[in-house]
Amino acid sequence: MLKIRICFVIVGLIACTSCKKFIGPEQPSLGSITESKIAYLGGSWLCGVQNNVWTSVNQGHSPVTFLNGQLIEAGALPSLSQPTLLEGVGFGLGNCYHPYVGATSIQLKKFDCDPQATLFFKELSETSTRNFQEIWNKQNHPGDYTDLSFPNATMEALYSNDPSYSASLKNPFYHYFASQPGSSNAVSDLLKTKATCAVLSIGMDDIYNWAKQGGGKDATPIPSAAVFESKLDNLLSQLQANGMKTGVLCTIPASGTIPYYTTLPATGVQLDSVKASQLNALYGNSNLLHFVKGANGFIAESSFGSLVSGYSKKIKLLTKDESILLSINADSLKCNGMGVFFPIADEYVLDVYELGLINTAVLNYNQIIKQKAIQYHLAVADWYTLMENIKLGTKVNGVPFSSAFIKGNFFSADGQNPSTQGYVLLTNEIIRALNEKYFSTLAPIDPFSYPGLVLP
Repeated sequence: MLKIRICFVIVGLIACTSCKKFIGPEQPSLGSITESKIAYLGGSWLCGVQNNVWTSVNQGHSPVTFLNGQLIEAGALPSLSQPTLLEGVGFGLGNCYHPYVGATSIQLKKFDCDPQATLFFKELSETSTRNFQEIWNKQNHPGDYTDLSFPNATMEALYSNDPSYSASLKNPFYHYFASQPGSSNAVSDLLKTKATCAVLSIGMDDIYNWAKQGGGKDATPIPSAAVFESKLDNLLSQLQANGMKTGVLCTIPASGTIPYYTTLPATGVQLDSVKASQLNALYGNSNLLHFVKGANGFIAESSFGSLVSGYSKKIKLLTKDESILLSINADSLKCNGMGVFFPIADEYVLDVYELGLINTAVLNYNQIIKQKAIQYHLAVADWYTLMENIKLGTKVNGVPFSSAFIKGNFFSADGQNPSTQGYVLLTNEIIRALNEKYFSTLAPIDPFSYPGLVLP
């Protein structure tokens, strides 16, 4: 077999340390925030998923918990109530229908072609899963929660009332703490709180649940802008009718700011002229798969590709503007000829068309979010712009943050969800938005009071 050099991004760790502290107002105040009952609804970034798992520690390091602390410091009533996640056990998003032991459900792979690469997760057995359900039921009393955020909270999941525990679930989490499993859903339970202030992060999981599956045939399609607008408007109108006076909507980051989609180089096949000629000969000197000296794209399945003799699906050479997902088996990509001698499966790739759908959805959803915020007199926490700035690189108290995988400090080791310090920065953007809209003086949070990236 030809030995092909594959170019990878080398990642390292940068410790986040700082002796400087954020300085807040001498006496934080709520301004015109209506604080008698504050409720939260959203997905993975609002509830605090890290390392592809949702644990009690993550929940305590989420924007919900962080913001609640600052609101109470400013005089808000302590109205936050959450389902209690079990200590030492997490909901693993690698297989969201079974709990996981430990801090992560991601499979970390080494990049040195080591066949003995360690797996850093363990799934509970069927018996343990049943025990988990029994313990959960004993320590949780559904029906009185003001924090209704949970992982993978798509619009469909927010309105789902399926109480079963099966692989067919549209919502594999909310049935655990629905007030009336089988009839209530996240939206109806939110309305029951009669919240006077609502913190909402809606739409992000609709886009990225599709994106992280490579836009494959089994992935749930991204809802149209019209569908998203209709459901968001319906939610906000009902909240307002039930007593909501103030609140905040969070915008959605672009895929280019999330390392899950940007870390692996789509044109990482480095060839000299001899190897390029050998590969061209291997593919019958086809014009459809033509290799050159220097950087070349990986071969991948794509609806924009062409049928080539020997393959049943359309394939193409990826361009620098396309994306290989971090869910791919990196050892096979680097060491076993995937993407060179056989194509990368469509589920691990986003081509220009799929990326276009994602970015168009992000822009359309964000425009709708901003319009609805004006219509319902709500603040906007601009996570989209924050993440664009993080991508370019920014410093907080002299410590650099970027969207680089592992070494950028902002993201956890799954490349999709923030680290604890990243969640603090997201929370501070919510605080900024509330202060600007409602003349409050909530204190920002010092991210260095909390741990940075934690590897499993």
